[in-house]
Amino acid sequence: MQKNINDFAEVSKIVDAGATSKPVIDYELSRYACYNCYYLNCSKDPGPPSGG
Repeated sequence: MQKNINDFAEVSKIVDAGATSKPVIDYELSRYACYNCYYLNCSKDPGPPSGG
């Protein structure tokens, strides 16, 4: 399987921080990366529901 660095692209965005703005590092996932995150984390059997 070939790893592609572009599946998790590092991007920056400007956010408001009080009276000023500052750049923040963020990540943009490709469709393939989203699929892998779901497959590895969310597709596992969560087990029985906890009583509330």
